[in-house]
Amino acid sequence: MGAILLGDNKSAHDLAQLMEKKIDISSYKEEILEPDFDFKGLLK
Repeated sequence: MGAILLGDNKSAHDLAQLMEKKIDISSYKEEILEPDFDFKGLLK
């Protein structure tokens, strides 16, 4: 699993934590493309 982040990568750390914890975010596949998506909120 991995990702290539282009442009604004302010959520890169949160996204990396989601991958490390193997949290399934597939149900958010449309929403994660939005620039204001709250990746940190999924870590709680």
